[in-house]
Amino acid sequence: MQGKYYPDLVRVFYYNLKIIDEVAYSRVKGVDIIIDNDIWENVAKFPINDAAESILNGIDGFNRILAYQSFLLNPAQYVGRPLLAGGLKMDKRLIHYLIVWILCPTGTNHAQCSEADLLIMYMGF
Repeated sequence: MQGKYYPDLVRVFYYNLKIIDEVAYSRVKGVDIIIDNDIWENVAKFPINDAAESILNGIDGFNRILAYQSFLLNPAQYVGRPLLAGGLKMDKRLIHYLIVWILCPTGTNHAQCSEADLLIMYMGF
């Protein structure tokens, strides 16, 4: 095992992942992993319940197209509509996944990056 992450462990984590009542449960190598809202707030460094209100207020001068382009594998590629998560760098794509499925779940298309999603990623990095 070498590198920044371990694909086999990540695969096992997601294979065993179950989300029950907004709490993520998994088991890797006999170790139970429980991720609740308190843990996500600690990792993400913003409160989950208050996040929606503060995110929608935005940042002055925030340009969602430029932010999206900076997260792409190939920042020079044409950016059309919609802003899809498929072209994002691996770490940004994973963060987008965490945002739309766990931190700020929405009923919209999870393959598209909303302005709120981009703003969270932009503010965090």
